[in-house]
Amino acid sequence: LRGGRENEAGLLFAEAVDWWSKQRKEEMKRIRRESVITKKAPPELFPPCIKRIAEGLEDGRKRSVLILVNFLRSLKWEWDEIESYVTEWNVKNKSPLPDNYIRGQLRWHRNRNKTVLPPNCDNTAYYKSFGVCNPDASCRGIKNPVNYVIRSMEAGSRKSRRKTAKRKKE
Repeated sequence: LRGGRENEAGLLFAEAVDWWSKQRKEEMKRIRRESVITKKAPPELFPPCIKRIAEGLEDGRKRSVLILVNFLRSLKWEWDEIESYVTEWNVKNKSPLPDNYIRGQLRWHRNRNKTVLPPNCDNTAYYKSFGVCNPDASCRGIKNPVNYVIRSMEAGSRKSRRKTAKRKKE
């Protein structure tokens, strides 16, 4: 061997395959999310943590701006709807955040031109840390608040298909 480890090429190949597999899995998740969420998801489908944030907070307000913007953007909300929602939410907070902070955060997210998921449910710096995590039965197995909405939309879609099939039989 000259300056290399035994089977270095094989290890490098295995790492490349693992990396590609992970990238492919992430891409499939993104495609699934985008194919299910084709239009603006209504607030009735939001998970308990987001509904709790929407009521207004005393603690976790800045982290909640990030959560709300990324959550709503992932659910196909338009920027003017997100800005309106976050601005109205801020008024409900005990000690609202300064308007210039809200505008700055919204502008920063909008300029990124990229849809990013909100933090996962198990992220210790969010949800549980400021007391908005109060899971219901539908939260079981959910890793991200957006998945809660996807699951709800899929359930509604299955119900709608069953009704249509039943009507066709009659």
